[in-house]
Amino acid sequence: MTDHEVATLDCSGPRPSGVADAVLALCGNSIVDPSDGTQWATAKAGEFAKELFNITGSIDSGDATLAPKTTPCGVQRTLYTTYTGTIVDYNFTSANFDFWNPFLNGVTIPGMLMRLCPKDGWDDVCMWLDGTVSFSGSPVVPGDDAEAARFEITFSFKGNITLVPTPSGVFE
Repeated sequence: MTDHEVATLDCSGPRPSGVADAVLALCGNSIVDPSDGTQWATAKAGEFAKELFNITGSIDSGDATLAPKTTPCGVQRTLYTTYTGTIVDYNFTSANFDFWNPFLNGVTIPGMLMRLCPKDGWDDVCMWLDGTVSFSGSPVVPGDDAEAARFEITFSFKGNITLVPTPSGVFE
């Protein structure tokens, strides 16, 4: 187990969040180190990774699945944590209907890299979701022109989340 690091928050405050770009790691990818841009370039060239630009994304607080108590005075242990999140894609095109349809009809992926919005004074980092990601959602077409048409996607994820440096060559 690692030590907890205390971030310097005096001048800059907490890290601003928000996700504007992501890469879906598709089945068959060979990503071992999610911070390695060469591995991502190989995955993209082989059609084992798909980039999403100009989206909004988030991850919500996780929901723990607990094991039953095994002794009368014991405590329940966390078996795993399931996370949910959202992707809103305003890139509302016929090509993106083709892109999202497989995911909204049951295709899962083994990982996703989500880039935190770059901010001056902060490291350029991504969240690496290392585990099965499933999707649900649909296109949304509001009834008037006061709102934009979009894809609203919810994803569920069970696995490990780590913070990694943004790989070079990705999101460019």
